[in-house]
Amino acid sequence: MRGSLEENIRRGSLEIVADLLDASCHGVRKTELISRCNLSFPQFKKYLQLALKANLITLENAESCILLKLSDKGKEFLKAYQHLKTLLEH
Repeated sequence: MRGSLEENIRRGSLEIVADLLDASCHGVRKTELISRCNLSFPQFKKYLQLALKANLITLENAESCILLKLSDKGKEFLKAYQHLKTLLEH
């Protein structure tokens, strides 16, 4: 989703939320999501709470863990975000 190193350093809140959503498309554990999104634990907690409160991500009980999964509303958000990002690049 991200390009250059400079873009990685300057991610804004919307981009971080979009990264969380993109990484949780198929269900993922918290630790894997933190790693995929390159976040500290405090950052992760902040953005996870935001995504949960907005119903963009759901929590699902798996066999021995809790998985974070993209909700239908999260899919709509991610699609709209990606569309806007494409418009800005052209």
